[in-house]
Amino acid sequence: MLIYSTEITPRLSYACEVLFKPWNIRWEITNDFTFFETVSGPKINYSKTESRPGSITLHPLPLLFEKGISKQPANLFYRDEIPSFFQSSSQSIPFDLFAATFYLASRYEEYQHFEKDFMGRFEAGNSSSHQLGFLRLPLIDIWRKRLGEELEKLWPDQPFRTEGFSALSTIDVDSAFAYKHKGLIRIAGGYAKDFTGFRFCNMANRTSALLGATKDPYDTYDFIIAEYQRTGIPLHFFFLLADFGKFDKNVSNNRRR
Repeated sequence: MLIYSTEITPRLSYACEVLFKPWNIRWEITNDFTFFETVSGPKINYSKTESRPGSITLHPLPLLFEKGISKQPANLFYRDEIPSFFQSSSQSIPFDLFAATFYLASRYEEYQHFEKDFMGRFEAGNSSSHQLGFLRLPLIDIWRKRLGEELEKLWPDQPFRTEGFSALSTIDVDSAFAYKHKGLIRIAGGYAKDFTGFRFCNMANRTSALLGATKDPYDTYDFIIAEYQRTGIPLHFFFLLADFGKFDKNVSNNRRR
């Protein structure tokens, strides 16, 4: 796959990597228009320079050639029932596919000023994906499929299709145990909070787990691993190792247990 652009930028390279990697094909960006015109095979003209028939043309917006961060108006429109934004004058794909891919995959809007939640994070509700109604759509995958269909019209002997997806389970362990292995001060503090909050049932559960009469409610590792062995889905645990703080209250990673 050859892509022509008047300027080769890291942003454009990143967008191409996101789009073309699932196809498992080789791709290259050139700013040599004469070379682009002479090459046969699948190619995309990402410029406003008119080229001879035999390539897909995408008209670029400024985003991938800019420096820094600026507000980008993402006005939604539909073509063939596919939601898109960054509309352009391209014919087969009437929006800047590379810029839109970069905007979503890089989480561009999170680099701008936004209203943080109580932990300083960007909330999904503030995203253009939520506000425009496509938060739960794999939009870049949908666009990639559409681009593949257009490419196959010109090069039907070279299918542009994703080979498939694989599943991966990730288990975030923010707190390894609910009650156990937290030290006397934290255990006493837990009892005090339960007592002052009238959570007497919680006090009983805490005591039972600490005495070993029942299993700690967060100790579900044997169950999770058994499910992994049953399904064969790859499994990754991520244990919080941060120092104890306002939002990080895991068991100390210095404890052998």
